[in-house]
Amino acid sequence: MSEKDYICEAAVDFYQREEYLKAIQVFTMAIERDNKSAQLFYLRGNAKDKLNDKYGAISDFNQAILIDPTNAGFYNSRGLTKKNENFEFCEILLDYNKAIELKNDYPTALYNRACLNHERGNLQQSLTDFNAALTFHPAFTEALNNRACVWEDLKDYQAAIADYTSAISHDPKNPVFYSNRGCTYEMLREANLAYKDFCSAIILDPFYTIAYQHRGNIRSYLCDYQGALEDYSMVIQLDKNYMRAYQSRAEIRNLMGETKGFEKDMTTYRMLQSDLKNADNVVKEFKSLMFLDSKNN
Repeated sequence: MSEKDYICEAAVDFYQREEYLKAIQVFTMAIERDNKSAQLFYLRGNAKDKLNDKYGAISDFNQAILIDPTNAGFYNSRGLTKKNENFEFCEILLDYNKAIELKNDYPTALYNRACLNHERGNLQQSLTDFNAALTFHPAFTEALNNRACVWEDLKDYQAAIADYTSAISHDPKNPVFYSNRGCTYEMLREANLAYKDFCSAIILDPFYTIAYQHRGNIRSYLCDYQGALEDYSMVIQLDKNYMRAYQSRAEIRNLMGETKGFEKDMTTYRMLQSDLKNADNVVKEFKSLMFLDSKNN
């Protein structure tokens, strides 16, 4: 094994152990010995990305692409990093398009482009890419989960349920899939099926606040007010700033005749709502100041 190979192996070992700073340092040593290796720049870029050095990662991906412009993975990774750094839609899309042009059976790039188009509201384009990704990788559970979200936006709830069910069959230990399917059943007023899914999600993740909130909604719908009260209380125990849970618990306490508890929860709900509005106003004011500064410079 050459010295460069030994150093590279050590860097990969640090990366796999999630010691990203050490990985970067050792990848840099390897690059100093071979600055024509696209793979070394790519790997160092991934490590930088893990440390949230997005622009450093993009710089390394750029260098990797400059050395080897035919590697689809380089474009896909750069596109994903640009997306996480809120680059313009068209700039991100160009990278995913290039990755798929170079490798049209690339499920991850198809999935990433599908998610990008879904966020943009391009539902049919998103659906086409999810379909393609799942053609090449039928057990791609995240693609199934996210395609289900597209089906919901298209009001095809049975197709959404089918995708969540397929995702569960491939990964029955993932609480998100149960919770998401439960939300779809909740929307369809299939209370018993929704309740069962939220229970499954909570068994898999006892700290899953969203599942408790929605199970509380179902219990309230089924007139199990004590059960709903317990679920909303658990949400608040897990997250004291979960505004909706205070409102939901207040509604239940009102139905149960607990006047003081109702007033207390509504007071907390209004306070959190006010804090949220104030925070939003601060952000808007800050953005306005930034705009004024940019005009004056």
